[in-house]
Amino acid sequence: MGLQERSGRVLQLLRQRGYLSVDELSRELSVSQMTIRRDLKDLEQTGLINRYHGGANLKPERGDSEWPVVLRETEHVDAKRAIGKVAAGLVRDGDVVILDAGTTTLSVAHNLVQNRLTVASNFLPILDFLAEQKNISLIGIGGTLYADNQCFIGPLAVNTIRSINANVVILATSALSLNKGMTNRNLAEAEVKRAMRESADRAILVMDSSKINRHMLASVGGIEMLDTLVTDESLTPDDRAAIEARGVRVLIAACHTGL
Repeated sequence: MGLQERSGRVLQLLRQRGYLSVDELSRELSVSQMTIRRDLKDLEQTGLINRYHGGANLKPERGDSEWPVVLRETEHVDAKRAIGKVAAGLVRDGDVVILDAGTTTLSVAHNLVQNRLTVASNFLPILDFLAEQKNISLIGIGGTLYADNQCFIGPLAVNTIRSINANVVILATSALSLNKGMTNRNLAEAEVKRAMRESADRAILVMDSSKINRHMLASVGGIEMLDTLVTDESLTPDDRAAIEARGVRVLIAACHTGL
């Protein structure tokens, strides 16, 4: 297990259980206590955890920032894979696609097998993966790096997006509600997402159902801005009916193994 994967696992365990001792983490990850102490020291410097002599816990989650990608990519893995496969199937040969930053949109990128695609993204893991794909002409959306989310934001990113005429945008936001629509934790990132929606003919939101009926700090746009929502099978029938009543097609990705 590499450093990044191990750090993600440490954060996941702390999120699930609260305080854990160095000894407990050492046993869970099958590494030495010295290695765990080094990992905890590194994580403390990122501002994510409180480190004590014998262990650590997570700091409270801030309302204006996302947990880092290294943590979020360990959550709802089966649902994200299933959602990514379904959403990628909505892309057509020859499309110009904007892929938003997010671990679920990364799953979409892994499933893009169509021919003659042009894909634009501001998310470093997507750019890194798609750079090797022969069926895709890749556009990197630059700007100011938002390190925790591994994406580019700011005026340069917005201006680049506004110069693109896309067939479809695949969005990822922190939350979705009927009243507040799509919302995100970071104001500058929300502005990038709005520009992405405005630059595309169709909008697909990819989101696991745990984020529905919630809202965050920054508004991205109303639910009516969406054409399709792709989510998992834990969406309730009442929530599905309410979303569809607003004119949004809802597609359920069956992951079978649960969330």
